Amino acid sequence: MTRRVQYLQLVMSSFIGSSSYFPGDLLLTGTANYFQWHKILKDVCDEISPDLIPYLENGEISFIEGEDDATRKDAMRLLDRIINLVLRDAASGYVLRDVNRFNGTGRELYLHLRSIYGVITVPFAISIMYDLLTGAWKQNEGSTIDSLENAYDRVMINVAQRFSFETYNVIVYLAILKKEGLPVDEYIRAYHDIYGTGWEDFTLTNMQRIIHERINFPTQSIPVNPKTFVSKKVFKCFRCGEPGHLDRNCPAPQPLSHLKS
Repeated sequence: MTRRVQYLQLVMSSFIGSSSYFPGDLLLTGTANYFQWHKILKDVCDEISPDLIPYLENGEISFIEGEDDATRKDAMRLLDRIINLVLRDAASGYVLRDVNRFNGTGRELYLHLRSIYGVITVPFAISIMYDLLTGAWKQNEGSTIDSLENAYDRVMINVAQRFSFETYNVIVYLAILKKEGLPVDEYIRAYHDIYGTGWEDFTLTNMQRIIHERINFPTQSIPVNPKTFVSKKVFKCFRCGEPGHLDRNCPAPQPLSHLKS
């Protein structure tokens, strides 16, 4: 048995009856505070063992002279049990219920939490920006105002790093429109109807065009990908009711009711 394995066994035994590494206001409550929580988690892991983060990220640990493969596997099993205990003591609310229902290794639990709460999507970024604009984050429960404000700031830093400058501008633009009461979710659905599930065409010009069409043609505009060069908009003449032309180009005789006799 190597010194590393002996040390990890001592760490495991220290968890019995120990208090949480995470104060109540730093427990994982959802995506909003994931990045702040993850920073604390990394500090905790580094304090426990320098092998924890490499194990979580890559499934590997450092080589130590004198350890054979069986001993290294013992060390990895201990690391996995340790991170499992840490994670199950680091969440609250519906995240804690998710953690308690999870059936897997400690590393699998870590990757599960990251995949659920550590992925920043465009709709989530818009909702965070909206909360910042309206001050809605101050009414959120489960954390102090100061820590939650720091969490939101950290999320916005990650938003700025995650998306291009163009996409970030659209996120801010839509958050402002949402604050003004416009149906932003409807505009995003229209974007997906036109461009698909990707975000490469999520530009200010394209979104403004979609919003303009929704405002000016709320019932007649059917989304179409402009790359197909095939228009699917259905226009009907207000004079004769036939599709294919507008009233100003209608071949039907004009009404004479406006003429004086």
